[in-house]
This record gives sequence, C-alpha cells and structure tokens, in this order.
Amino acid sequence: MKKLSKVKIVGFVLLIVLIAIGVFVGAKILLKQRSLVLVKQVLISTEDKKIYEDRIQKRLEGIKTIALGDNLERGNYYLSIANDQMSLGLLGEAEKSIKEAIKLSPGNPAFLQAYATILDQMNNSEDALGVIDKALTIRPQVLDYWNLKVTIMQHLDMDIKEIKSVYQEAIQKVDPTINAITAYARYLESIGDTQGAIDQWNAAITKNVDGKSMYQPEITRLTSILTPQSPRTN
Repeated sequence: MKKLSKVKIVGFVLLIVLIAIGVFVGAKILLKQRSLVLVKQVLISTEDKKIYEDRIQKRLEGIKTIALGDNLERGNYYLSIANDQMSLGLLGEAEKSIKEAIKLSPGNPAFLQAYATILDQMNNSEDALGVIDKALTIRPQVLDYWNLKVTIMQHLDMDIKEIKSVYQEAIQKVDPTINAITAYARYLESIGDTQGAIDQWNAAITKNVDGKSMYQPEITRLTSILTPQSPRTN
C-alpha cells in the first residue's frame, strides 16, 4: 500500500506540473495574440481610402479571371491587394492576402518580404525575422531584404554587433556590392560611429572609383564632425 501511495503521489505531482506548463504556454500564446496589431491607424484622405478600396475590389474580381495554373500571376494579385490593405492599416487582412500569395508560390522571396513587413508592423517581429531570413536564403543579392532584416532586428532591440555582422554579410552577397557598402556607411553614421562610416565611404571609393565625386563629400562632411574647425579670432 505504501508503494502504491508513493506512485500516486508522484503521478499527482507530475499531473500538476503538466497542467502548470500547459497554463503557462497557453497564457504566453494568448498574450502574444493580444499584442498583435491587426488594424493600424493611418492618416489617409477619404478620396485615397476609396481609391484603395476600389482597387482591392477590382483585383479580387480580377483573380477570378486568371487561369488556375498561373500561380505567379494570381500571387502577384494577392501581393498587390496586401500592399493596399497595409496602406489602409488593415494588417490582419493584409496578412491573410499575402498568405494566399505564398500558398501559390511558396519560394517567392518578394512575397516573403511582404509577409515579413506585415508581421513586423503587426508587432510580431520575431516571426518576421524568420520569414525575411527565408527570403534571404533564396535571394541574398537583394539589398532591400537585408535592410528589412536590420529594421526588424532594431525593433527587437538586438545588439549592434549583430546588426553590423548582418551588414558585413550583405556586403559579401549583395549585387552590386557598392549599394551594401553605402547602406552600411549610413547605418554606422546613424549609430554615431563616425569613423566607421568614413571607412565605409573610403571602401566605396575603392570599389567604385567612378563614384568618388558622390562619396568624397560624405567623407569630407564626416571628417569635419570628427575634427571641428577652431573658432576664428579677430
């Protein structure tokens, strides 16, 4: 009887623990759902609102005329609808639309980029980061995808060192590379790393000598910040 009672006690404790874990996980999921932004307030005129709504309706009707096998064209219609819904602040509806596009063409990085943007605006940046990473595995040469990843990382308050490493990886993969270098220079300036920004503008000149007339003024401007001129004396 003693053994049986111990087994019962252990079983009861395990049951309590499992229930507690279930409640915790459920509460976490519910909290995440409650924090999602499904509708965002946007500043838009009545006329523009009607333009977007009419265009969405026309595209929904247009999808019906596209051949069922033309998945890319149908997906592009859903992408356009999602973009207009985002403009109206209808993020929950935009998510549904872009998911339809992804169903039709799962490996389309443009659809994934739009989905990541929507998730980020919905306050679901963790999932957004995973989606944009998927887009980058498909088309790492597109700078816009890297820029979006950095934006999402900033929303997640990720470490500056991690963001720098993302730009450094982008420089290795973006085509043309020069665009990634100049984007990195602007980012470094935005976080107060003036010398780092100067180094990147110099790297841009090395990479594209013909662009020196565009990059040199940035170096001159930033250098003046590091070494301000002494005030004139009469």
